Amino acid sequence: MTTLFFELIQVAIGQRHQLSTTPTAPQWAELFALSAKHTLIGIAYSGIERLPKEQRPELDIALQWNNEVRRIEAENRLQVKQCQNLVAHFNRDGFNALVFKGQANRPFYPENLRERRTAGDIDVWVWPMGHSRHPHRSVIEYCQRIVPGQHLCYIHYDFPVLSNAIVEMHIRPSFLCHPVRNHRLQKWFKQLQAKGIRRSEEMGDDYGALLLLHIYKHLFEEGIGLRQLLDYYLFLKHQGKEIGEKSLANEIAPKGLGLESFHTNLLEVLQVVFEGREPLAIKQTSRKLLDEIMRAGNFGQYDDRIEHTTEPRRHAWEKLKHNFRLIGLYPSEVLWEPAFRWYHWLWRTFRLWRWE
Repeated sequence: MTTLFFELIQVAIGQRHQLSTTPTAPQWAELFALSAKHTLIGIAYSGIERLPKEQRPELDIALQWNNEVRRIEAENRLQVKQCQNLVAHFNRDGFNALVFKGQANRPFYPENLRERRTAGDIDVWVWPMGHSRHPHRSVIEYCQRIVPGQHLCYIHYDFPVLSNAIVEMHIRPSFLCHPVRNHRLQKWFKQLQAKGIRRSEEMGDDYGALLLLHIYKHLFEEGIGLRQLLDYYLFLKHQGKEIGEKSLANEIAPKGLGLESFHTNLLEVLQVVFEGREPLAIKQTSRKLLDEIMRAGNFGQYDDRIEHTTEPRRHAWEKLKHNFRLIGLYPSEVLWEPAFRWYHWLWRTFRLWRWE
C-alpha cells in the first residue's frame, strides 16, 4: 500500500501517468487513510483526477474524498487572507513580519495543487523595524500586551487571535540543541533580517534552508509527515534543482550547522517518495529515515511507540525515548537535547529573553 500511495502522489505532481496496479475498494479506503495520516488528502485527490478512468475509485469513495477536498480549498482561501491581514497589522504596529512554512509554501506548488495543500498553523516570524537593543524582548512584550498569559518557548509565543487557526509568533524561526551550531544559526537569522526579507518566494535558497530546518527539528520534536517533505520537494523543483545531484546536499543549508548528513538522507527519501526510486537503492540511513517518517505520520500523531500526553514530566520522558531512537543517525542533536532542555527551563523561568 505504501508503494501505491507514493505512486498516487507521483501522479498528482506529474511524475507518472498511472498506477502500477488498479486498487480494489478496500485498498482505496487504505489509500484515503494514508492520505489523511500525512495530510495529503487534497494532493492525492488531484492524483485520482489524473488517473485513467479504469483506475479511479468507485463513486462513494470519490465523493467522500471530494467533500474533504472542497473543505481544504475553502480553508486555504480563508487562511491566505488571514496571513495577509496579520502581516499588515504587524507592519502598522512597527514590526517586520514574514509568514514562513505553511501558507508561505503555496507559491512553490503548481497552480492545480496550490489550494489543495492542507492548511495548518500560521507561523509568523516577527522583529522590530529599525534598530532595537532587545528585539526579542520587544516582540514578546508586544504579544503579551495583546494576548497576555500565553505559552512562551524559545522560538515562539502562542498568539490566539483567530478562531479557526493556531497562530505562532516566532521570535526566531528555529534552533539547534548543539550550542555552537545554534549560535551560528541565530547569527544567520540576523543576517536574513538585515536583507529586508518580505516574502518566501523572494528568498531563494535561504527559504529552502528554513524548510530543511523545519523538517530536521520536527523529526526530533514530534515526528514529520510527507506534507512537509512535499513542500521541500516542490520548492527544490521550483528552484530548478535536480534532486539526484550529489552537490545539492551542500547547497542549501548554511555552513557549520551539521545538516549535511541529514540533507543527503532526506534527498534520497524525496527520490523514493516523489520520483519512484527503488528504496533498496538508497543508503540504509536514508531507509531508516523514511521508515520513521512513514511510521509517525503528520507531526508524529500516529506513532504508536509514543504515549501522547500533556503531563510535562511524562511528555519529556517520551520525547527523550523518541530521540534516542535516532542517536545512530544524528547523534549531536540527540545528545545535546537534555542540556538544551535545562537551558530552556532557565531561559523561561528567569526570563532571560529580557536581554535578547
